[in-house]
Amino acid sequence: MATIRDVATAAGLSTATVSRVMNNNGRVDVALVARVNEAINRLGYRANPLGRALRRKRTPIWGFLASDIEAPFFASLLHGLEGQALLNGKLLMLCNTGEDLERERQYIQTALDYQFDGLVIAAASMTVTELGVLQDEMPVVLVDRVSSTYPEIDAVLVNNHLGAHLAVTHLLENDYRRIGLIAGPSDISTAHQRRAGYCSALVDYGIGVTDDLVATGDFFAPSGYAAATALVTADQPADALFVANGQMAVGAYAAVRDLGLSIPEELGFATFDDDLWMTLVDPSITVVRQPAYELGEAAARILLRRESVKDPEAGEVVRHILEPELIVRASSHREVGH
Repeated sequence: MATIRDVATAAGLSTATVSRVMNNNGRVDVALVARVNEAINRLGYRANPLGRALRRKRTPIWGFLASDIEAPFFASLLHGLEGQALLNGKLLMLCNTGEDLERERQYIQTALDYQFDGLVIAAASMTVTELGVLQDEMPVVLVDRVSSTYPEIDAVLVNNHLGAHLAVTHLLENDYRRIGLIAGPSDISTAHQRRAGYCSALVDYGIGVTDDLVATGDFFAPSGYAAATALVTADQPADALFVANGQMAVGAYAAVRDLGLSIPEELGFATFDDDLWMTLVDPSITVVRQPAYELGEAAARILLRRESVKDPEAGEVVRHILEPELIVRASSHREVGH
């Protein structure tokens, strides 16, 4: 295997000059760059990433701590992050926490042990997730969720309040009045914001918020099934459901199907998140689509900017907020006055 010394000999240059060219460190004459690149290609030289990592005392790895890798939202976010990682010479390590704080702690410790170049986290809790140990060690970006305990950490988010408000307002405009909310865990910021958007839409429409129309799940399908069953079989049942994420929507839709209710005639249905199955069922499902791919790209750009700054605390905290889109389909339409 060719070494940097071999490249220097072939190019007729010093190893220091070749190193500056390879690392784009300092001003180097264009002709010298061409000589180095020609020698690299002729010798088939490949840099030793392990050696470089040892010299830098950093590993060119970004970690992505996703709360649920089965969710299409996180898969799309991963694609956006991965594309930027590859373009910038980073490896990407995917870690599935499953909303489990202990697993999350283990992965955070792994990032510290192996000195990752950066970490992107969908935190399992707004208050309990331990991010303080990371702040002086590597750039960190929160995605989808923000931590109230660490307001100084950069975050890339979706306007969850707006998305929920749009969906619930749409159901109200289609003559649904007892709109049940299948909410996520109260200690996760996205769930809190979507619940607030649901409430504000009802209030803006002159309808009070009642606790019997709110059921809390855990962002996974079985809890969506249980919540939907409770809401539509109550003494005063919901006439529409707004589900706070796509995984719970899977369970909620299954419950509605098992109970034999007709969508949208007997029950309106809308959810946060979009997935392929929601366009294939009949009727198709109205959704709040999140720009997940763009979230991943934005998180990567913040990591790169933080890496280029010697002081990780320099500059203002980034809060990059993207807008969701309401996609109206057949599950939320019925004739006014039904």
